[in-house]
Amino acid sequence: MNFVIEPNIEDISWFKGITGRLSYFASRKRYTTERFSDGDLLVKYGPNEPVIIIGATYTWLKEQVKKVRALGSHPILVSNQPSGAFKGDYSYVSVDLRATVEDVLTVFKECNKTKTALFGVNPSSLADIGRAEAFTKNCSAKDMFFNLQDLETAAKEFIAVMDSYDSVICVNSFAAATLLMQLKLAGKREDDLLVASQNYSEILSVYNNIIAVCYNFEEHLEAASNIYKFIKQNSYLSGMRATVKHSLILPKGLSKAYHTKAEQDGNLEENNRFFSDEFLKSLSKSELLLKKCDDIDRQIIGLLIKNHKYSFIAEKCFISEYTVKYRIKSMMEICGISSKGEFVEFLNKYM
Repeated sequence: MNFVIEPNIEDISWFKGITGRLSYFASRKRYTTERFSDGDLLVKYGPNEPVIIIGATYTWLKEQVKKVRALGSHPILVSNQPSGAFKGDYSYVSVDLRATVEDVLTVFKECNKTKTALFGVNPSSLADIGRAEAFTKNCSAKDMFFNLQDLETAAKEFIAVMDSYDSVICVNSFAAATLLMQLKLAGKREDDLLVASQNYSEILSVYNNIIAVCYNFEEHLEAASNIYKFIKQNSYLSGMRATVKHSLILPKGLSKAYHTKAEQDGNLEENNRFFSDEFLKSLSKSELLLKKCDDIDRQIIGLLIKNHKYSFIAEKCFISEYTVKYRIKSMMEICGISSKGEFVEFLNKYM
């Protein structure tokens, strides 16, 4: 089984969710897998050998679909591009990001939240364009806040008029985290807003007013594998589509958890700002740290932020001072930080 996987997206939670168990998946299915970064490198096994393409950027995906088809192979796209984004014959696995907007709006109405904004819209992202289309079917286009320069600027623009809103849909977890941090810096109560985050992640776990839109990314490989098998066994099949369920998980105090099917998609941010923005890189580090932390690590983080000494932290956590130092050192390595002072500053800003 051949995979073509987009370079430079290894740190994105969406990508990690799909590929994190790739080796286990291949061994369980008894597949021999080969991974490539470009369709030009593929070994041509024959016209009926499908190729699974995993990526987020429209231009890169379009090029890879073209290259795989030129080999006489069938592309199976695992991404967040909407149906019909590319010309020609290909299959794809996705979630319906547009449907999640409608699902969130339904929950908001159940909670008597009727003044909703859409925050962090990237006009270069097909996913966000799809979200915006779904949003404007139910709300006004003037209630959208665009990520034209950076998310911090967009957040400040929203905060200036936030009294007009009682709820907000954030296009991804980075947008939600940025907005909530800027609210805190501006002295605003984030609890005054009900916030929905698409592509929910650990960086939002400290907030209690988040509606989490969760995608079962591990099932993408399973779905792609089924398409792969069907096409290999039935050469006349093509253009197959699989959609993976998503779920809405409400915070405490709200009565329901909604589960729905998904059928289409969009993509992650298309332009290179997403991959080079230093603020977002730091948010990614905080997300990675939270994912790797256990309960003791989280307790240590909370005490470090309050500037407690190692001896006090050890006493509170019922561990030795040596263990405290070891755990802090390990957390600093995860974040790529070499000094305790810089680490504490990082925790205060991003946690």
